[in-house]
Amino acid sequence: MRALVLGGGAGVWDEVLTLEALLGHQWSELIVAANDVGAHWPRELHHWCTLHPQKMKGWMQKRADYGFSNGFVTWGRNVKHCDRSIHEMWPGGSSGLLAVQVACVVGATHVVLCGVPMTATPHFRESTEEHIVDGARLWRHADKHWRAWERERERLQPIVRSMSGRTRDMLGAPDATWLRESETP
Repeated sequence: MRALVLGGGAGVWDEVLTLEALLGHQWSELIVAANDVGAHWPRELHHWCTLHPQKMKGWMQKRADYGFSNGFVTWGRNVKHCDRSIHEMWPGGSSGLLAVQVACVVGATHVVLCGVPMTATPHFRESTEEHIVDGARLWRHADKHWRAWERERERLQPIVRSMSGRTRDMLGAPDATWLRESETP
């Protein structure tokens, strides 16, 4: 099974379009969102996870206000604000790495990252999760979380590809062959 993980990177929307151009059709398989990008994703959403479960209720309300579908399962480190808890197999690494873990737990064998560059760059334009660093809107925790991705490289390499940033540099970009071998019959 294939999974698309949506993260909060500035290029998330363009990366989805690029991936779909490579596929030749709209993504129709499993979708896992990390953090507030789930509130802004207009299509069906299957799973939604965060390392900040206290924010989930507000994000879900925003999604509902937009009139987007519900029916997704929420995941966090505990069930206080989410439907399910997940024991982190790979601690650290941001909510993007947590989303990869959720995808694997629900059966994904091939995971494509869009908007998970793991760089100190801005979040997607609709996000309210950005931080100001030296006058610019940058994600200031990228380097801290990147260490977990590097630590788990060997586990991630066979199953994860990325559309941008350090994750693409480390894990590679999806290509037609890799995507075909993971197609759900």
